[in-house]
Amino acid sequence: MLQHTAIRSGFLAAIIAVFSIVFFASAPAFADAVHDHSGDYTASGSRNATDGRAWDYNVTQVVSGRGSHNLRAASVQLLCLSKAQLEGGALISTNPAFTSIGGLSKLNVSPDAILWKRGAFFGNSPSLNITLDQVYSVDPMGALVTMWFDRSVIAVTVPGPTCQPEPPAQTYSISGFVFSFDGTGFIGLADWTITLSSSGQTLATSVTGSDGSYAFLGLSPGTYEVCEIQQPGWQQLEPTTETGCHRIELPDSRSNDGNATRDFLNAQL
Repeated sequence: MLQHTAIRSGFLAAIIAVFSIVFFASAPAFADAVHDHSGDYTASGSRNATDGRAWDYNVTQVVSGRGSHNLRAASVQLLCLSKAQLEGGALISTNPAFTSIGGLSKLNVSPDAILWKRGAFFGNSPSLNITLDQVYSVDPMGALVTMWFDRSVIAVTVPGPTCQPEPPAQTYSISGFVFSFDGTGFIGLADWTITLSSSGQTLATSVTGSDGSYAFLGLSPGTYEVCEIQQPGWQQLEPTTETGCHRIELPDSRSNDGNATRDFLNAQL
């Protein structure tokens, strides 16, 4: 009995040994087939620095060479915009031209994602540009870039639009009076010309009103110079700068709202 058991055990061990040789000889191919290649690709995104309506998304092949896999498709889902909104006018264009918005169930594409299949782009590190109908604020996690390659898929959260219009840029004003002093009080001087310049370039002029007032409105932050054009028979008393002009940095630190007030005092000869 013991002899038969030993024979059977030896026979079973031999079969296991043969199976192990065959299995492990083919193991590399099997391992490659099920290996997680999710590290092969990554993505980044940002709002275009020149055109605020445009968004740039870049797919990057991290691993290349032997063992890497070609990109089959890529999509960008702007999380605050639905397919109906994109097709209803929110999406102006893409570069390269997109394949579809959702619609490919075999890739399990979100119905709201903008999809590019291989053939719409070249290479394994495409740049995908999306232009929307207006300038939106930036949500640091407002878009999802999904990449398909081999039998793997990876999704990366990147910046995208908030779908809230970008608030208008803050602007400021420079205003003041051109006046003289007659010994009893200040008198506004009408019809004097004030110039506004920046970096040596004249941007605008303003002619004083009947009360001697002038104003420049809607100015972006920056450095400006305000000068008066001297009238015959008059001498400028203030400002006492070398150029006779006011140099102003907006927003103006002298005021609570950032707007600047600068005056010109003159005396009649």
